[in-house]
Amino acid sequence: MKKCNAFTICLLLVIFIYSCEKKEVVPEEVKEVTFIFSGDIMTHPFLEGSLAGDDSMLMHLSNDLKADLAFANLEFVVNTNKGALPYPQFNGTYEYLKYFSSFFNLYSVANNHVYDQGAKSQIDTIGFVDSFGALPIGGSTNGEYVKPVITNINGVDLFLTAFSTLDNGLAKWKMKDKDGSAYYMNFYPDYNKLLEKLKIDLENVPSETLRIVSIHYGDEYVTAVRPYDKKLLRDMVEAGVDIVVGHHPHVPRPAEWYEGTNHSGVIIYSLGNFIANHKYTYDYIDTGVTVKLTVNDKKQYNFSYFSTYIYYYNTSEGIKRARVIPTHEDPSLSLPYTNLYKYTAVDFDRMKSGYDLINKFYSNITEIKQGYNFTNKVATNDLAVINNIEVTQN
Repeated sequence: MKKCNAFTICLLLVIFIYSCEKKEVVPEEVKEVTFIFSGDIMTHPFLEGSLAGDDSMLMHLSNDLKADLAFANLEFVVNTNKGALPYPQFNGTYEYLKYFSSFFNLYSVANNHVYDQGAKSQIDTIGFVDSFGALPIGGSTNGEYVKPVITNINGVDLFLTAFSTLDNGLAKWKMKDKDGSAYYMNFYPDYNKLLEKLKIDLENVPSETLRIVSIHYGDEYVTAVRPYDKKLLRDMVEAGVDIVVGHHPHVPRPAEWYEGTNHSGVIIYSLGNFIANHKYTYDYIDTGVTVKLTVNDKKQYNFSYFSTYIYYYNTSEGIKRARVIPTHEDPSLSLPYTNLYKYTAVDFDRMKSGYDLINKFYSNITEIKQGYNFTNKVATNDLAVINNIEVTQN
């Protein structure tokens, strides 16, 4: 009996020791999606001609624009019966749109130029975007109610939509063509009605869904944000939006982490021009910012950015070309691609001033500690510095 008890005790000790051994912990699978947010893609006969027989306009960005969803504001229409047309009623070619769609797969189609060529042309443009495997947001070809895109990428649930507060006065007479073709966009010049529509769109959207909204708004060519515009974008966060992306000013504006009463999120007030023929007309008109945001299914994220510069040059054959130059480093310390280009003093000054502006506007937001949760407030001084960025006019 004593032998049996001793054996039992030894057996129990072995089982106990084995159970206390460190077991291998299987890490939880991380589900995440990577976004690129870039600014306005515009057209012009010169820009279209720059691509003729040459596909190098974005050659320096082939790696920088890689993401699950790469966003831009599509600010032109494709009427295949016409060639490229400049302001005031832009028209781009099928080939031009196809080129950019090899880099971007998420477009806002809610802006003040969507009716430039009439409803039928915008419907065709949406069809081309679809055929290239890209997502259009902010417009509808089959009814007045513009629905948000609800999707899932890499296990992360997404809510995507776009609004415009501007239409150049065209919506009333170009929303419908004589043949009955009709295109509707999320056009809400009344800020209160815009917020009402947004709240309806967000009804029944689970809290864990990442909500992203693009907004076409505000004054052109100024880097400051008027108080009532800032309030609109902050109210969108209060309504439950995690990321608000602004465009239309054609120049960069600040970004901030907004700590709201009901909700908190990132606001990018303007991404500036990605490509346009506005060069030299206003300060910072040839400067853009591209933001890279990686977010997981817990709404934890990593934020980074870089500035871009729209550069014009002449080939050895005397052909005028345009290229978008990423400026990852201070141009005064390391001017990009000097082996390829002979920058003028004006180019250097504008590239340098644009780089400095973007870093002034964006450097503080990267100080939010990695893994910060969009929805849960954290009392930390790292967040306070973001709201000190000047975003109102003096």
